[in-house]
Amino acid sequence: MAEFKPRAAERRRCYLNARFVFNGGYSSLEAVVRNISRLGARIEADDLSIVPSEFDVLISSFSGDDSRHRARRIWRHDGAMGVAFIAGAEPMPIRAEAADPHY
Repeated sequence: MAEFKPRAAERRRCYLNARFVFNGGYSSLEAVVRNISRLGARIEADDLSIVPSEFDVLISSFSGDDSRHRARRIWRHDGAMGVAFIAGAEPMPIRAEAADPHY
């Protein structure tokens, strides 16, 4: 049995729109953030197999303040992915088409 390891930061439940952006900004995938902390998140999406191990994630909030994080995959299982935000890493420049689905 795996040893229990408490999270380094408390996670909050949420339901926020998100988008994985990868492949130099030429590819993106719609997603939903189900819980989040200052260090990472649990994100759900269809076909997570296309998302590389390191990517940018754009997260929309209800207040209209969107955030963009450089992140890496920690685990992936049944349509969900645990990600860790990479501290100090600058998100990659993205193309307008990847950031806006209505572009």
